[in-house]
Amino acid sequence: MKKKLKSVVVKRVMWTICFIFVYILGSRLTLPFVNVNDTSFLGGNAAFLAFSTAMTGGNLRSLSLFSVGLSPWMSAMILWQMFSMSKKLGLGNLPLEI
Repeated sequence: MKKKLKSVVVKRVMWTICFIFVYILGSRLTLPFVNVNDTSFLGGNAAFLAFSTAMTGGNLRSLSLFSVGLSPWMSAMILWQMFSMSKKLGLGNLPLEI
């Protein structure tokens, strides 16, 4: 019983360490083609600055892979659902011109 419990605890600790490693790696990978030193990126508009702070998780100094948030993934999933539903409903057979 103790051996089984110990193996379960070791597995959970190893998975936790693995997830922490992936999180640290993803937060260290910077986004390509983004120049943070460019002041036009931040914009002079306070509303844009507040929006970009909300979208990047409050970290404007280093935009990383995980600071983008779930927005790109959610947009891709919405488009994926739209395209899959259009195939199921036969919307490709509709005429393009009315």
